[in-house]
Amino acid sequence: MSRRVPSVWRPTLASPDDLFDAGDLDRARRYQRPLRRMRALRLVGGLAITVGLVVFEVGPRLVDGLGIDRWVAQLLVVFAALEVARLVVDVPLDGWVDLRHDRRWGLSTQTARGLAADEAKSVVLSFVIGAVLLVPVYALVRSTDWWWVWAWLLVVGFALAAGVLFPVLISPLFNRFEPLGEGDLLDRVRRVAVLAGVEVARVEVADESRRSTRDNAYVSGLGPTRRVVLYDTLLATPPEQSKKPEP
Repeated sequence: MSRRVPSVWRPTLASPDDLFDAGDLDRARRYQRPLRRMRALRLVGGLAITVGLVVFEVGPRLVDGLGIDRWVAQLLVVFAALEVARLVVDVPLDGWVDLRHDRRWGLSTQTARGLAADEAKSVVLSFVIGAVLLVPVYALVRSTDWWWVWAWLLVVGFALAAGVLFPVLISPLFNRFEPLGEGDLLDRVRRVAVLAGVEVARVEVADESRRSTRDNAYVSGLGPTRRVVLYDTLLATPPEQSKKPEP
């Protein structure tokens, strides 16, 4: 007796034309077209700077010029140089997106001062996280042939810890959060979480309106820190009024 093999479920992808009218699609394409060019420029610029640092031996020259002997200090100096080089590409492009492109489309409320503060916090945070990972990984490389196994375990453990700590330590560096008050919206969020089989410890509102007019929501954290975060713009703007003006 032959066994019936169940068919594999394949989702049917809807065409954008079935979900949006021609005007919305044209508007989306006009908005994305400059951003695609910007992303390509960011990629090319980042690769060019990285290749330049390697070809011109900037790291060794910098370490020798500073007279640094200890490998940990050498690693941190070279990593800091890479982070600074990255800013040469990222800051102008981020500024163009937030202060010009998205502002023309009515999507940005960011200021030059706010952007500078966000960029400074991002580079410091990137350096700290990178150092926390790179130093023990390089220590393993220097001490054991099985470094790749221990490094994998280290990275997995770090990723899990970061998932738990992200909404507690990192997100507050960029936004202020307040609990969503009791009401119909909170009940709806909790019902959706139950239907999705996701346990959330909190439902919060982020003050994203100081940067953007976009409506958004996301889930952050793991285990006891998992929470749903709503942008305050989502609460302030009724759905029927959320369409942004033409630039």
